[in-house]
Amino acid sequence: MTDESKTKEQLIRELGDVRGRLERLEKQRGAAGQTDIDDASSRFAQFASMINRGPAVVFRWRVSEDWPVELVSENVSQFGYTSRAMCRMRPTPRT
Repeated sequence: MTDESKTKEQLIRELGDVRGRLERLEKQRGAAGQTDIDDASSRFAQFASMINRGPAVVFRWRVSEDWPVELVSENVSQFGYTSRAMCRMRPTPRT
């Protein structure tokens, strides 16, 4: 049966079916996407926990004139600093 020979009611029913399938697919995709986000968040938390329990401190500097610290792992506390304080620090200029 071609679209031209279908009745208005048949086309409306098909459109409703297509909309229903689309809604189900969007829900499935949304649920899968949230699962991926949850998994990534969990893996990140595990990684951060491993870093913060170990002796190695992780730093990330921004490449700019004064090389500001953007991120420091929490275990910088072993040297008497907080990560927040380290991120506010600026290097002393060389003379």
